Amino acid sequence: MSATRVLPPGVSGAALDDALSRLARELGDDGVLVDAADVAEYRDPYWYAGSDTYAPAAAVLPSSTEQVQAVVRICNELRIPLWVSSQECTIDTSLARR
Repeated sequence: MSATRVLPPGVSGAALDDALSRLARELGDDGVLVDAADVAEYRDPYWYAGSDTYAPAAAVLPSSTEQVQAVVRICNELRIPLWVSSQECTIDTSLARR
Protein backbone atom coordinates (compact mmCIF):
# COMPACT_ATOMS: atom_id res chain seq x y z
CA MET A 1 0.00 0.00 0.00
CA SER A 2 1.20 3.49 -0.71
CA ALA A 3 1.80 5.95 2.11
CA THR A 4 -0.58 8.53 0.62
CA ARG A 5 -3.65 6.53 -0.20
CA VAL A 6 -7.28 7.49 -0.20
CA LEU A 7 -9.40 6.44 2.77
CA PRO A 8 -13.18 6.57 2.58
CA PRO A 9 -14.73 8.87 5.21
CA GLY A 10 -15.03 7.11 8.55
CA VAL A 11 -12.94 4.12 7.46
CA SER A 12 -9.64 3.42 9.18
CA GLY A 13 -6.56 2.24 7.34
CA ALA A 14 -6.77 -1.04 9.26
CA ALA A 15 -10.38 -1.63 8.17
CA LEU A 16 -9.51 -0.85 4.55
CA ASP A 17 -6.50 -3.19 4.71
CA ASP A 18 -8.73 -5.94 6.14
CA ALA A 19 -11.30 -5.39 3.39
CA LEU A 20 -8.68 -5.42 0.63
CA SER A 21 -7.13 -8.60 2.00
CA ARG A 22 -10.49 -10.36 2.21
CA LEU A 23 -11.48 -9.12 -1.25
CA ALA A 24 -8.20 -10.42 -2.73
CA ARG A 25 -8.90 -13.86 -1.20
CA GLU A 26 -12.34 -13.87 -2.87
CA LEU A 27 -11.40 -12.32 -6.23
CA GLY A 28 -7.70 -13.09 -6.57
CA ASP A 29 -4.97 -10.47 -6.62
CA ASP A 30 -5.85 -9.49 -10.20
CA GLY A 31 -9.41 -8.72 -9.11
CA VAL A 32 -8.42 -5.99 -6.64
CA LEU A 33 -6.77 -2.83 -7.96
CA VAL A 34 -4.95 -0.56 -5.50
CA ASP A 35 -2.27 1.07 -7.65
CA ALA A 36 -3.08 4.77 -8.04
CA ALA A 37 -2.76 4.67 -11.84
CA ASP A 38 -5.09 1.66 -12.11
CA VAL A 39 -7.62 3.04 -9.65
CA ALA A 40 -7.67 6.43 -11.42
CA GLU A 41 -9.56 4.75 -14.27
CA TYR A 42 -12.53 4.39 -11.90
CA ARG A 43 -12.82 8.02 -10.77
CA ASP A 44 -16.19 9.71 -11.17
CA PRO A 45 -15.84 11.26 -14.64
CA TYR A 46 -18.40 13.95 -13.82
CA TRP A 47 -16.73 15.26 -10.66
CA TYR A 48 -14.58 18.40 -10.67
CA ALA A 49 -11.14 17.93 -12.19
CA GLY A 50 -8.45 18.11 -9.53
CA SER A 51 -10.81 17.34 -6.63
CA ASP A 52 -10.29 14.08 -4.75
CA THR A 53 -13.59 14.30 -2.87
CA TYR A 54 -14.89 11.12 -4.52
CA ALA A 55 -11.60 9.45 -5.38
CA PRO A 56 -11.81 5.65 -5.08
CA ALA A 57 -9.62 3.88 -2.54
CA ALA A 58 -9.51 0.76 -4.74
CA ALA A 59 -11.40 -0.95 -7.52
CA VAL A 60 -12.58 -4.54 -7.53
CA LEU A 61 -13.40 -6.58 -10.61
CA PRO A 62 -15.78 -9.41 -9.77
CA SER A 63 -16.39 -11.91 -12.56
CA SER A 64 -19.41 -13.81 -11.21
CA THR A 65 -22.58 -13.26 -9.25
CA GLU A 66 -21.00 -15.04 -6.30
CA GLN A 67 -18.03 -12.67 -6.36
CA VAL A 68 -20.35 -9.64 -6.46
CA GLN A 69 -22.17 -11.07 -3.44
CA ALA A 70 -18.84 -11.55 -1.64
CA VAL A 71 -17.80 -7.96 -2.36
CA VAL A 72 -21.07 -6.58 -1.00
CA ARG A 73 -20.95 -8.86 2.06
CA ILE A 74 -17.35 -7.93 2.95
CA CYS A 75 -17.91 -4.21 2.45
CA ASN A 76 -21.12 -4.31 4.47
CA GLU A 77 -19.46 -6.18 7.35
CA LEU A 78 -16.59 -3.68 7.48
CA ARG A 79 -18.74 -0.61 6.71
CA ILE A 80 -16.79 0.17 3.52
CA PRO A 81 -18.84 2.37 1.14
CA LEU A 82 -19.41 1.08 -2.41
CA TRP A 83 -19.87 2.89 -5.67
CA VAL A 84 -20.90 0.70 -8.60
CA SER A 85 -19.54 1.60 -12.01
CA SER A 86 -20.11 0.11 -15.45
CA GLN A 87 -17.57 0.59 -18.21
CA GLU A 88 -17.75 -0.88 -21.70
CA CYS A 89 -20.43 -3.47 -20.93
CA THR A 90 -18.73 -4.87 -17.81
CA ILE A 91 -19.74 -4.25 -14.26
CA ASP A 92 -17.00 -2.95 -11.96
CA THR A 93 -17.53 -2.30 -8.29
CA SER A 94 -15.33 0.50 -6.98
CA LEU A 95 -14.63 1.29 -3.39
CA ALA A 96 -15.22 5.01 -3.34
CA ARG A 97 -15.21 7.95 -0.98
CA ARG A 98 -18.97 8.49 -0.90
